[in-house]
Amino acid sequence: MISRKLLNALLLICFSFCYLEWPGNNSSFFYELELTMIRKEGDLLNTLTHPLILTGIVSQLILLFCIVYPKPLNKLNGIAILALSLLVLFILLVGLLAMNFKIIASVIPFLVLASYYFIKIKPFRKTVIIGE
Repeated sequence: MISRKLLNALLLICFSFCYLEWPGNNSSFFYELELTMIRKEGDLLNTLTHPLILTGIVSQLILLFCIVYPKPLNKLNGIAILALSLLVLFILLVGLLAMNFKIIASVIPFLVLASYYFIKIKPFRKTVIIGE
């Protein structure tokens, strides 16, 4: 079994390498888009408050926190991975609708690792206390 910290790091890396293409012969990986947003002067506050961008950035920060912190909360880690998974599934939908193999192939590693996380670690399972 992969350690949780390594799995979180791999998920961050895989998310950063999700590929996007849009009309006008434009394409980029997620990490390139994030670097562009950070370097861009001017309207940074409006850019960062967009729900999709804010979800991605906050979720990545939570994953980074879970890598660094000795005993992170299981549910917090699960919520971050779930939020990133929703964004990646949205990218997959775009790739499927456009029949773009590069987009589809770029999200598969993240989805495989996220599925592994939810199957093996089960962050949202209920705990039953017997005898109380």
